[in-house]
Amino acid sequence: MASKIRIDLDALAQTSTDLARIANEFDDTDTMVDMVTSAIGNKNETHELRQAVEHFAGTWRIRREKVRENVRYLAQTSASVAENLAAADNDLATSLTEAATSTTPSMSPNLGRGMV
Repeated sequence: MASKIRIDLDALAQTSTDLARIANEFDDTDTMVDMVTSAIGNKNETHELRQAVEHFAGTWRIRREKVRENVRYLAQTSASVAENLAAADNDLATSLTEAATSTTPSMSPNLGRGMV
């Protein structure tokens, strides 16, 4: 019984694109925090909320950088895996095609006339 590996190269490439997009979203976080704190305003009633948001954003910034780096690495790795697997698949297909054409016996002009 032959074992088979089935990999959806399009899905793997899409995963790379999606991971890169996620990593890019981390770049916009400071802008989003600024928008949220602006929406909260500077009123006394919202002072604690604004302070909590700013504190969270500050402590999350360090971890966010590490997560972004890791997600970018995964995006690059999945793209590389997809490219290398596609190249290997093409190389194997070419090898099999060449092997099939080189081992196919050529038709002898005498074949079929009772001569072996």
